[in-house]
Order: sequence, then structure tokens, then C-alpha cells
Amino acid sequence: MALMQISASFLLYMRSNLAGLLLLNTDSIFSVLDRALIILLCATLFFYGFAKDDLLFDFIYIQLFCTALATLAAAIIVFRKSTFFKPQLKLKSFYKVLKNTYPFALLAILMTLYSRIDSLMIEQMLTDGAKQAGIYASAYRLLEAANMIAFLFAGILLPVFSSQLHNKQEIGKTATMSFRLLWLPGILLVLSAFFYRNQIMHSLYAEATNYSADVFGFVMPTFLALCTVYIYGTLLTANHNLKFLNTVAFIGLLGNIGLNFFLIPKYGALGAVWATLITQSIVALAQYIYAHRVFDISLWSRKHFPALAYMAAAFLSFYFLHRWLANWYINMFILMLANLTFAIGLGLLKPSYFLHIIKNRKS
Repeated sequence: MALMQISASFLLYMRSNLAGLLLLNTDSIFSVLDRALIILLCATLFFYGFAKDDLLFDFIYIQLFCTALATLAAAIIVFRKSTFFKPQLKLKSFYKVLKNTYPFALLAILMTLYSRIDSLMIEQMLTDGAKQAGIYASAYRLLEAANMIAFLFAGILLPVFSSQLHNKQEIGKTATMSFRLLWLPGILLVLSAFFYRNQIMHSLYAEATNYSADVFGFVMPTFLALCTVYIYGTLLTANHNLKFLNTVAFIGLLGNIGLNFFLIPKYGALGAVWATLITQSIVALAQYIYAHRVFDISLWSRKHFPALAYMAAAFLSFYFLHRWLANWYINMFILMLANLTFAIGLGLLKPSYFLHIIKNRKS
């Protein structure tokens, strides 16, 4: 696992070099290459009967191999494109790089801590900590799977925001479009997870209970907060508002620890979920408000009424119709499709939004 973490860090480093060389399409490929290889090899392992009894180590070896392979491929491209590359150690340059990058590293560490410390606290604070931590992990990994979409989208947005800020272009339109592209489908994902939490968890885990389903149902709204952070946090990062971001992240860490100390002993894994949801929501709201003030984007206008109508309609449709059909996943699919159609009809979602972002990224 340690080797895998080292390999993943080197992959991120090589991807940063690709972005610096303006090989943005190549960087996009490497953002998913290791995971695509993992899925391909794991599928081969399972479907063709090569899997052994000890699947955990098979998965670790596959993940390490795929990450290392992607890192090696990225390194080869970087070295070929970097004709000026010459390994050397200059302490003065090293300190300069360290000084310029430590705020970004600090932000990453703080965000990781307040996002991950809850599972550790569950295990240490409860008598059945291992069981509760397992329940929490089973729900949280589904949130992480959804979170990958927002994470990859943020990778697209960073060069777009950086370019627009450098060229002093209007940033509000891109931020609003990005927010809609993530939030409006995200609302449907959250509602589906909440109203079909029992069906989803029991279909995925043989040992699932109503309690573990509740943990899953309440952790998924965190996805909307994470989407907000990936948009407005990325925008503020591109604008180098690192002092504000680190301050908010540090407050979020302290708040998360405090809430976990209060909620975990009383409610177990569910308490950790509420602590996570509250912390991530406060951090997201702070970044949302600060970004709107920095870039003079209106926090409220009449243009927000269609979005409010969409959110209300989506909630009411799931609340009253989530048991409309006996087949729950067909019912869920119909509700999601109907609400997406409603959003498009209101003009909230347009294909031109994504094309606008891709066009700005290429430029």
C-alpha cells in the first residue's frame, strides 16, 4: 500500500508536468488511465476465473502494477517533450519551489485530514469501532465513486479558470455553467441514493442493514458540497487565494474533530456522517460566498428561480413517486430522466455549457 501511494504521487507529479507543457488532452487521458487499466484487469480476473481465494492481495498487486505502468508512460512522454530536462540539485531553486508550493501542499493535507479523520475516530472511540468503521466505509466508498466525476471535472476547470484569469476574461459565466453541470445531475444522484438507500445497499452488500442504508442515505448529500468545493475551490486556487482556502480548511478540520467527538459516541457511524455533511457544507458555503464576492458574481437574482423550481420538483417527484413502480431501479431511472428533461426544458442544462468549457480549455 505504501508503494502504491508513492507511485500515485509520482503519477500526479508527472501529470502536473504534462499540464505545464500544455499537453492538456494527454493529461486528461492519464487522469483515468490507471483506473481504466485496473477495471480491465480486475474484470478479466473475475470473469475468466483467474481469481484466487485471497482477492485482497490480487487487487493490491493489480492496482500497484496499473499505477506504476501509467506513471512510467507519463514519465516517458514528459522526458520526450522536455528537451531542456537536465537532472540537477540547486538548493536556492529548491527553496524557491518549496516556498511557492507549500500553501498548496498544506491545503491538500488539511482537506485530506478533515475528510478522512472520521473513520479513524470511529474505530478508536467506540467499543464496536471496527464494525461501525466498516459500515461507514461501505457507504463512503460509494460517495467516493461519485466524487471521481467531480474530481475529474475540477481537473478540466483549473486550466480554464487559470487562462481566463490570466487573460482578464469574465469568469462568472464559466463558474455558473460548471456549477449547473455538476449540481443539477448531482441533486438527482443524491435523491436517488436517499430514497432508494435500502434497495441500493442490500443489492450491493449481503450483510447490509437498515442502519447501514441510513448511513449511506445521509452521507450522499455530501456530494453536493464536494461539487461546490471542486468548482469554487478550484476557482479560488487558480486565483491564488490560498490563505483564505487554508484558513477555511483548518477551521473545517477543527470543526470536524469537535463534531465527531460529540456525535460519534451517541450515534456511531451515523454521527460521523452528520459531522462530515456539516463540515463539508460549511466549507463549501464559505468558498461559494467568498468566490462570488472576489469575482463580483451576484449571489441572488431572478435567474435563480428556475433552479429553485427544479430542485423543488425533483424532491417532490422522488418523495411521492419513488414507490410508483414495483421495479425500483426502473422507477429510479424514470424519475431521473424526467427531472433531467425538466431541467433541459427550463434552460438550466444545455450542451453548449460543456462545449463552452471544452473550448476555453483548448484555447
